[in-house]
Amino acid sequence: MTELTSLLFNPRGSSGWTTGRLLFGRTINLFLGPNGSGKTPAMKGIPFALGHPIEFPADIKERCCSVTLNILTGAKEYAIERQITGGFSARVTSVGENDLEFSSEKDFSTWLTNSLELPNRAFATRDGGLTTPYASALLPMVWIDQDIGWKALYSPLSTHNFLKDQALEILRWVLGVPSLNRPVDRTDYAKAKQQLEGHRSTPAGDGRSCLRTTHRCGRLYVAT
Repeated sequence: MTELTSLLFNPRGSSGWTTGRLLFGRTINLFLGPNGSGKTPAMKGIPFALGHPIEFPADIKERCCSVTLNILTGAKEYAIERQITGGFSARVTSVGENDLEFSSEKDFSTWLTNSLELPNRAFATRDGGLTTPYASALLPMVWIDQDIGWKALYSPLSTHNFLKDQALEILRWVLGVPSLNRPVDRTDYAKAKQQLEGHRSTPAGDGRSCLRTTHRCGRLYVAT
């Protein structure tokens, strides 16, 4: 089981803004304050720290440098700090372990899914390839935006909606149900095709074709 334990917006310089450390309860947490007090940016800091593409208001980007989210998974607590501006940059620290630095969403997503003990799974992409899950595809399962709702988060940008039947596939993954779409590694087919063309251009010693092919589990095997 994984719990969120605290959230912190870190100030940018001596005149920057900070939330102070916000400690979470174990059941229900309520952000209460007047309009313009920062409730929405504070709440968006949670999925942002976990790797989701969130765009903060200009004043937040000017006054805050990073967001730190502490999570407890099993008996291990991690502090995830993600920079607000610039490219993807996140650091994970934990007592007794070496710090981890991530400069790509893919690598961070791999660490996150492993830490959450989600089963490894490859997904079919829209163009017929396969890929591993990204945090930007996983987090909408547990994050509802007050302006655009839930399902709309799966297609805010084409670059973040790359899985075939993305919402359904991620839901099946989280629930432990097999994938609806079977991913195919196109490199296997490319290699098999290259081997096939090579055999066709090379006649057998007795003048007959020496090519034999079998098809198993969606992959092409070439045997001689």
